[in-house]
Amino acid sequence: MVVSCQVIEHLKDVKTYLEDISKNYLKPGGIFICSTPNKLITSPNLRKPIMVFHIKEYTPLDLQEVLEKYFNKVTIFGQCANSKNIKNDINKLSYRQKILRVISQIEIVRMISRHLPMFIKYAFMGPLPDDRDATYVLCEDKQSIDRCEILIAKCET
Repeated sequence: MVVSCQVIEHLKDVKTYLEDISKNYLKPGGIFICSTPNKLITSPNLRKPIMVFHIKEYTPLDLQEVLEKYFNKVTIFGQCANSKNIKNDINKLSYRQKILRVISQIEIVRMISRHLPMFIKYAFMGPLPDDRDATYVLCEDKQSIDRCEILIAKCET
């Protein structure tokens, strides 16, 4: 078994990464589990991901399609916080969030923000949500998966 949490969205060469896992690290019958942010939630309708270190974010369908090139069976799940359940309605974003979405698409802003200390980023973006008390569930139906922030794929050789 190989587990890869929140890695694939940072890679320029996804093909080599997945090829290497499927051919060199898994035996026949092996399982690859990976997780990644859901583009439908984190960066909907944007050309580039809001997170400046992400090269490509995936929708559930995008993830399914790329993984099926290297694995015999792929099952996509969504991970949702029970307390918030399903989040990020684009129409309910704050004014600050809407501005950040726009400026995150400007390449010079992306390059500069990669080098800023976290306290400066938090001044612009606000603090991270406190979800220590949240419980999480795996969603299996397409409608729920599309609305979950995290995608989890189970891939079998």
